[in-house]
Amino acid sequence: MIQSFARSAFVLMSSVALATGATQTTPENPRPLVQKMVDAMGGADRLVSIRAIQSKGISYNHHLEQSERPEGPWIVTYAQATETRDLDHSRVRHEESSRSFFFQKSDWTPPSTWIFDDGVVATVGPNQKLVPRDAFTAQQAEEAIALGPERVGLTALSASDLHLEKDVAYRGHTHAVVAFTWNTIPVRILISRESGLPSAVESTRPHPESFFWGPWGDVTLRKSYALWTLEKNGVRLPRTVFTEWDGFAVSSQTVEEVVINPAINDADFTLPADVKQAFAARKRSVEDLPLGRPGTTPQEIAPGITQIRGSWDITIIKQSDGLVILEGPVSSGYSAKTIAEAEKTYPGLKVKAVVTTSDSWPHIGGMREFAARGVPIYALDHNQAILERLMKSTRKSIPDALAKAPKPARYTFVSKRTTVGTGANRFELIPLRTVTGERQMALWFPELKLLYCSDLFQRDQKGNFFLPQTVSETVSVVEREHLDPKSAFAMHLAVTPWTEIQDALKAYVSEGAK
Repeated sequence: MIQSFARSAFVLMSSVALATGATQTTPENPRPLVQKMVDAMGGADRLVSIRAIQSKGISYNHHLEQSERPEGPWIVTYAQATETRDLDHSRVRHEESSRSFFFQKSDWTPPSTWIFDDGVVATVGPNQKLVPRDAFTAQQAEEAIALGPERVGLTALSASDLHLEKDVAYRGHTHAVVAFTWNTIPVRILISRESGLPSAVESTRPHPESFFWGPWGDVTLRKSYALWTLEKNGVRLPRTVFTEWDGFAVSSQTVEEVVINPAINDADFTLPADVKQAFAARKRSVEDLPLGRPGTTPQEIAPGITQIRGSWDITIIKQSDGLVILEGPVSSGYSAKTIAEAEKTYPGLKVKAVVTTSDSWPHIGGMREFAARGVPIYALDHNQAILERLMKSTRKSIPDALAKAPKPARYTFVSKRTTVGTGANRFELIPLRTVTGERQMALWFPELKLLYCSDLFQRDQKGNFFLPQTVSETVSVVEREHLDPKSAFAMHLAVTPWTEIQDALKAYVSEGAK
């Protein structure tokens, strides 16, 4: 598919060169500009001759979605990877090892592999078993093939709506901007007026397949290129790719080695029919996810307090004058299901408020639905900026209820200990004001001696509490606020005896003192 597309693009470029002269750069005509860019990269014939490309490199990735604060510094994952793009057949094989604070060890992880083939992506699991992967990875693989530096010029010249936009200043000098649509997605190339090379490629699209990017609607991904290098077949390719998400630095990759037209073994790229069928059966959008973890049902953890367990837990709190939803994660569609479940669980009562206790993107992903319904939102004062940015996010491609009928959100930003409701299920909102929990707040149910710890800690795969630092912060808040909990729970933690949490912290500190 890519091969026939590339050949037709080459014919198209050749006809443009004959008709206009290869050196003509009429500002009103974008094609000579793209032709000049292609020539600067080595020429159309050399680019078309790249049937496959393999790169080996190192990179870092910022976790914008779940670091201590949205503005950074961010938690970083480092990776070393080998990626082979079979451009002729629209296939990708990606092998990677990584290391990160999240892993709590200094060693590189064992290599993991995913394969993209014919629109489907799968991970190579234990015993070489192929397991369907998320649609977001497939989306990124498609873009890497069509909009990667070795193909983006050909893709642009095949677009029927290729046009010029106003020049921009970028990297200290003037860049031409050519724009076009690829797969319904607006794309822009910033071409240096000095070198003729592409300095950046931007694509603007929604990412409904992603828990992290999905809540933000239409976002712009910019890949900036640097360290251009002459490769052995005469093409010039960038060895540094810097990626920004709506202006925030996401990642930087340094390519250490490039192989043009490596040997391709079909067995390394082919996905069997059953894997493709399983991938097609997966939910493509987080909006469509069923409520809660499959195979589980909502559980009443105290009279009138019902918890819905999932990747991100939600709690329904019954009070005399209505229901309070604790957390609005994932997406607008997920929140709509939560509201329906709450009103089914407690008939005759309506949702009177929602509490969001954290600024992590998956945690606030469903807040727009509550705003669209006029439900009052309780949030930490530090999170005002990120919530307002979420409410203003562009949703032209896939409009949700708030995009269809905009209205201002009804906020109460909590800056001090605040009581909500009356009776046995009244609770107090407590800003944590700790280092890790700077953007989080706790809920304290004084009548029940029950503490909700937001996203401060959870259990690891061995059942131990992840990150003793955050456990210690929770204990310090309890001491600071003079609380006396019998049990505690959190976004990713089932109800747990408080003594177990205290004992785990003491054991960790004692172990270090030996």
